[in-house]
Amino acid sequence: MRVLIRADGSSEIGLGHLVRCRTLARSLVAKGANITFAARMLPDQQSAMLAADGFDVISLPGDADGDERRDAEETLAAARGGTFDWGIVDSYSLGREWEATASQFCRGLLAIDDFGKRPHQCDILLDQNYRSTKDHVGTAPPDVARQLLGPKYALVDESYLKVTPRMRMAAARALVFFGGADAPNLTALALEALSDPELAGVELDIVVGAANVHAAAIDAKVKRRGNATVHGMQPSLAPLMDLADFAVGAGGSTNWERLYCGLPSLVASVADNQVPVCQALAADDLIAYVGPGQELCAAELASRIKGLMGDGERFASMSQRGMAVVDGLGARRVAEIIAPSAPSGYRLRSASRRDCLLYFTWANEPATRRNSLSGDEITWADHEIWFGAKLKSTSCLFVLETSLGLPVGQIRFDTADGAEFRLSFSVDQFMRGRGIGTSLVALGLERMKARAQSIVAEVRTENEASARVFRRLGFQHVGRHDDVDRFRIAIN
Repeated sequence: MRVLIRADGSSEIGLGHLVRCRTLARSLVAKGANITFAARMLPDQQSAMLAADGFDVISLPGDADGDERRDAEETLAAARGGTFDWGIVDSYSLGREWEATASQFCRGLLAIDDFGKRPHQCDILLDQNYRSTKDHVGTAPPDVARQLLGPKYALVDESYLKVTPRMRMAAARALVFFGGADAPNLTALALEALSDPELAGVELDIVVGAANVHAAAIDAKVKRRGNATVHGMQPSLAPLMDLADFAVGAGGSTNWERLYCGLPSLVASVADNQVPVCQALAADDLIAYVGPGQELCAAELASRIKGLMGDGERFASMSQRGMAVVDGLGARRVAEIIAPSAPSGYRLRSASRRDCLLYFTWANEPATRRNSLSGDEITWADHEIWFGAKLKSTSCLFVLETSLGLPVGQIRFDTADGAEFRLSFSVDQFMRGRGIGTSLVALGLERMKARAQSIVAEVRTENEASARVFRRLGFQHVGRHDDVDRFRIAIN
């Protein structure tokens, strides 16, 4: 599979577009894709980074002067013609006209756009921002075939999956990071705020990018304050986020990394497009938004930091709720949609304590609640108790994964007498319509052969999709009561 990615990055426009496209590219490579990056503005360091990953890198000539059609045509010419299976575009200056032209040499098109409601002509529109789940559902242009909305699809680097998210209860160590360049020098402002006598005991990790012209002044401030370490730009912030109790930094893609880790954060917006995203996250108390960076002063930031540190209940809640919003698997999900796995590669594994959040997310999906025998939304507190009890009981809980380890569904078997088990299952929303349910239940039955004599399942009469799965696998319809159909199969 050949994939063309059109994205730019520089100190002027930032590296966020490039970084998230690189993350997606790595997930696609794991599925056998050959990746070509095309860019007009690309610092040598970033070009070398992409080349080191094994990607082809094309430098486009000059400036297209805002002409989207010309940009697409020059992209094709630089790629030496041919046809790509997928084209991916991530640029605020490229939209519907670029996509219409690129469709002539890309069989499928994915547009990444977190600006919201711009016109597109593509097969998939990816908007990973939190506001998209609230404001954008059903509002995509008619020339967009499918929308992937919200942080479930956040393109978080795979390095974060090596970190186990954890709930923070105290604030002894902070991570400060305002991007690779930090032109307004918010790093120094945060350092001044954290030098307040009441905050001097907080240990600091400060990340300063190679393009930060204020590095020398920051080093001098750190020496005066003490109890702080300055780090150069990191391949990944995952290790430092794992150590930290809270963070102070900029909006943008780092929001998703902090939320994944369960890291309570005070966030300043450093670009206009970050403002609505930060406001939406703050409205649900997922971050403490301190406003636009250019309007921030050290005294106000110090006050906000002390306020968050002093509110233990809010601090812990922010940490816990952040982990429920971002699970770090967004890039794998998008790659799975672009390049679907073969059903022969699915495998079933036993669920563990680490799957508690995964089960919680699946259980509260709107379609799952509609098809559930109990339609009420489940609270985290209730779910955590229930899940822990299930793992210790005679119930059998399994997770279905693709060959690359992406969880796509769950199946559970409960028993009262040890011989007959009751089955329930659900498939992740983004995988529905692909026949996954049949594979999931078939694998589940195979795993239960040594334990059960028979399996029963109860299905709402309007849930025809699940009923088809059971009939297809040989279950017999054995009755109906209160709009619930009952199916049964003997397996021993």
